[in-house]
Amino acid sequence: MQITHYTKDKQTILQVLTNGFAYFPCKRKLIYDFVPEFKNQFLEPQQFGSISFTDLNYIIAKKFRDHFGRFGIGVSWDWAFKNDINRVIYMRENSSLFESCKVLFNKGIQDFKEKATRRGDPPTKMGYENKWMAATKGGLVYSNLLTLFEFMEPMDNAWQSEWRIVNKSPDYGFRPTDDIDRNRKMNLERIKEPKGWDSILKFIRISPDDITAFYCPIWQYFSFRYMLPKDYRIIPIITYYAKSLLILYDIKDDDLVKSLEIVMPDLIRYPERIEFTGFRLSPE
Repeated sequence: MQITHYTKDKQTILQVLTNGFAYFPCKRKLIYDFVPEFKNQFLEPQQFGSISFTDLNYIIAKKFRDHFGRFGIGVSWDWAFKNDINRVIYMRENSSLFESCKVLFNKGIQDFKEKATRRGDPPTKMGYENKWMAATKGGLVYSNLLTLFEFMEPMDNAWQSEWRIVNKSPDYGFRPTDDIDRNRKMNLERIKEPKGWDSILKFIRISPDDITAFYCPIWQYFSFRYMLPKDYRIIPIITYYAKSLLILYDIKDDDLVKSLEIVMPDLIRYPERIEFTGFRLSPE
């Protein structure tokens, strides 16, 4: 099994290699189902950033790439575990697990309210939205539940087969917002600027030894390879979207066909965008 982080363009890959993976806010969209009283009172808690990966094999990751981007970095499990990666828990509404979480979250919040009040410090909004603040006010049960919450997603997203690294610090560099997609887009633009990474409070470094492979469309192979810093050029680049090229150039080499991903028969729509001078085969 492999884990890969996908993004939309080559420049972001280069920024990751230079500076590291940046944390971005992640809205789980579950807390208002667990605790209805949160709605219209508090923002979703723990929006301090995460880094997402998928364990989908690149051969079956078309939908994932269409959604998140066509350029990928595969990382080693040693690096991932060192940074405390965990598999995302997908919650199905009205399931026994979902209902159990509703009970636990409501009990945890009640416990937090009671203990904070006994300490002479009334519960604050920050305590509801920040597990570290909740813990300092005596809400250890609720604080630990928020750790579980950081790795939850609605069942509708189970196709992503996500693994997640979450920010261990309550960094407020990203203001929590209901418009997470807009927030993410704005910050991706910021990190592409020459000094954009100075505005990211937290990111995780990565080295060539931590990377197992790169992934890109086959027509981007050469421009992608020569964009990479020298130390990263020994890492395999796995290409996909090959079937259109096999058709376009009437290639019938069976071994070659078996070595390339065959997933998108309709990519012939854009043959003028394909820069083809040869194949470089990489192991899966």
